Amino acid sequence: MPSPPFYEREHIAVKKPELPPKVRSLEEYDGPRCFAIPGNHDWFDGLDIFMKYICHKSWLGGWMLPQEQSYFALKLPQGWWIFGLDQSLLMDIDIFQFKYFSNIADNEVEDDGVVILVTHEPNWLLDWYWDRSTGKNVTYLIQQHLRGRCKVRFAGDLHFYYRHSARNPSTTQDLSRSQPSSPSKLSPSVSAWPSFTRWPPSSSTGVSPSSSRRPSGPLPLYEQLVVNGGGGAFMHPTHVFESFGSFSDCPYEMKAMYPSVHVSQAIGVLNILKFREKNWRFDIVGGFGYYLVVFSLFPQVRLSSLCSLL
Repeated sequence: MPSPPFYEREHIAVKKPELPPKVRSLEEYDGPRCFAIPGNHDWFDGLDIFMKYICHKSWLGGWMLPQEQSYFALKLPQGWWIFGLDQSLLMDIDIFQFKYFSNIADNEVEDDGVVILVTHEPNWLLDWYWDRSTGKNVTYLIQQHLRGRCKVRFAGDLHFYYRHSARNPSTTQDLSRSQPSSPSKLSPSVSAWPSFTRWPPSSSTGVSPSSSRRPSGPLPLYEQLVVNGGGGAFMHPTHVFESFGSFSDCPYEMKAMYPSVHVSQAIGVLNILKFREKNWRFDIVGGFGYYLVVFSLFPQVRLSSLCSLL
């Protein structure tokens, strides 16, 4: 999809959004819009390319780029939001992002709203694997400002698909199965995804706090943890994370993965046994290239001189 005919590729966007002719506001524009967060490879050059082609341009082909920073917050219909965070190379957000998102969480997100958090790296899996703790600013934002309204977290980086669900989302009683006093009192977010529950229950859910039992343990930061990194040039093993089952002291259960543990283990074995057989051309080309590199380091002496030393 090409860029609009009025747009010049050399143009640098100073004030966004730069709307098409006869479009007075971003709300009136009904074309596709693109929002993006940087990954670890985008930070290898200090975010220079990302800022140049995403934040300092207004169009990516036929997609409008309203984004001015490396992070964003989108308000969706029915009380839903998307928070796109820039973790840089530290797997956390800086103070400027924290102020930005905490202000929106405190003043704009509805009490019964639902926030989808999007980050590059899946801290929950990597922290479990490396036995560490990262993303403290993100955790504080979720616990102290969103307070149960962040239900889903998406991430990439690892090249597979994984989805974990909290085993005990909010209370010892499944509030999603409770009958509301009136269907009209259901908030848009609850009616759209009734399994999402909060503590304490709001009046819009039709469940009074006194009729519900209190949580039996720590509340999960997120009810759904999703790794959707299938677009990589290679595949990471899923069986390495088979034993993952807890994040922030809350139990999680694996609901779906790709590839399966059996297939992942089989591919791992094939990497050892079949790599040379399937990539013999690489051995020839790589060996010849290595010879050329090493040959330039050999001493440039006559063969007779070498024989005289024997």
